Amino acid sequence: MRQSFWNKKIPTLLGLLIIMVGVGITTYLVQTGVIVVGKASPSYNPEDIRITNVSDTSFTVSYMTKDTVLGSVSYGTEKTLGSVALDDRDQPTGNITPYTIHSITVRNVKPTTKYFFAITSGQTTFLNQSTPFEVTTATAPVRPLSQLPLTGKVVTADGTALPEAIMYIKIPAAQTLSVLVKPDGNYTLPLNAIRYENTRYQRFSTITNKSISKTNKSCTTYYPFAKL
Repeated sequence: MRQSFWNKKIPTLLGLLIIMVGVGITTYLVQTGVIVVGKASPSYNPEDIRITNVSDTSFTVSYMTKDTVLGSVSYGTEKTLGSVALDDRDQPTGNITPYTIHSITVRNVKPTTKYFFAITSGQTTFLNQSTPFEVTTATAPVRPLSQLPLTGKVVTADGTALPEAIMYIKIPAAQTLSVLVKPDGNYTLPLNAIRYENTRYQRFSTITNKSISKTNKSCTTYYPFAKL
């Protein structure tokens, strides 16, 4: 792994300043319809961008980069965006850290509302073919279901935990969920609010032992530094 200044945690004020500059640039690019990607290192390009965990109050944007780089999401109910969300691992402290696997949850959103977003990777803004990405949040639920979480552990063949990893979990007929794997390899994914995908996340999905057995065969783990 390449070692440099960017591999260290960045102090909160400096990190937020970098992010806010990125938000300003993103807003300008969206308004003018121009996006510059020529100066970006190919290793900083977001790959396999996915929208998961869609609920009435949040959604998650995840992707990979070939090198460690700062990442954030600019979002809003208008194409001018204006708000910013940090990586899930950075949100509790506000300390900005570069990663190879990026998982960014946009929180405190409104139910049944279309949101637009763009990804800032390093100092470059990435859109969906010159327009912001889009996601519509779910309807407000009545109450969560009584379902146990899905838990597990991801390690290499020799039992070593991975530096970074993310689990994508697809249960038949239900929405796609994702969860970051902890440094010790463990993960816990709540299932009490999972929704049916074919109803645009309007109804909760009941999980059975049969669907869980199928799910175990369709779990996908992304890990940049080691092979399982």
